[in-house]
Amino acid sequence: KKCMRRYVIVIIILVFSVALFKIWNVHPTFSDENVYFLMSRKVIEGQVPYKDFSFVHPPLQIYTIALFFKIFGVSLITGKMVAIIFSSLSSIMIFFVSRMILKDEKKSLLSAITFILFPYFLAFSDHGIGMWESLSFFLLSIYFLLSKKYLLSSLSFSISAFYRYLVILYFPLLLIISRE
Repeated sequence: KKCMRRYVIVIIILVFSVALFKIWNVHPTFSDENVYFLMSRKVIEGQVPYKDFSFVHPPLQIYTIALFFKIFGVSLITGKMVAIIFSSLSSIMIFFVSRMILKDEKKSLLSAITFILFPYFLAFSDHGIGMWESLSFFLLSIYFLLSKKYLLSSLSFSISAFYRYLVILYFPLLLIISRE
């Protein structure tokens, strides 16, 4: 227990450090996130996706960003905070899911650190394209599945799909895990 608490603290410090670095160095990216920020702004102005403007992805991403805009104000840093928070949660969930699968806290810590220090994570953990939100809920789904909380697992997986449909491709993985 004491050792695990230390590992979780190490992960939180590392995640917090990366998040602070991302916040400190916030800058616009030339990607679809700019369009999602614009659409989220339209949502807080009362427009509805698919009805008032075209949107080809599931709705939760722009509604989540819109919620943050509503609470904290429309700004680049507010929009980026959504991705930073969810990528950070994904990092922490990697530890907990790995711990359940590997049954080894040191290897789980290594899994989480590897994920956090992976160049893709370092480069894109602040990009608001919906993947981090989807990944967070997908990992939560795996965690609940391994905990034999099937209703919560299916709910988390469904939420994940409402961020990005692409997660449906991982459904067979959930079936494989559920058989073990």
